[in-house]
Amino acid sequence: MNEIYLYFRTQATIASDLDQDDSVLYPLSSFSGFQSGTANNVNTVTMSFKPLETVFDNDGSAAAVSTDTVVINLSSGSSPKDFMEHFTEQINTIKNKQNKFFSIADDATSKYFSKTIASVGAITIPAALA
Repeated sequence: MNEIYLYFRTQATIASDLDQDDSVLYPLSSFSGFQSGTANNVNTVTMSFKPLETVFDNDGSAAAVSTDTVVINLSSGSSPKDFMEHFTEQINTIKNKQNKFFSIADDATSKYFSKTIASVGAITIPAALA
């Protein structure tokens, strides 16, 4: 298993971690990019991924591709660039390790790989409709 896997949890308690958008694990190969933003005066970074669920048209062919997203709320004074730099550095470090599980942000344990992270804002996985 050479693939690096990225883990996110947005629930504050393990008992509440019940739905598909509460915690998620993506292979790094599905990561498609960052988008910086601001929500309620908090700097954010939205990470986009290839969808976990494929959407099909009625004839069985793949429909328009949606994107899954994970919004990371940044700590006060942290910039999106700070987060992106820390993320890239950590990925480069993990590539040389045997354990390829990378917990980015876990709101239930308040453990974040970087001091730039305050919390996970939202995990969005668009529904697969036939």
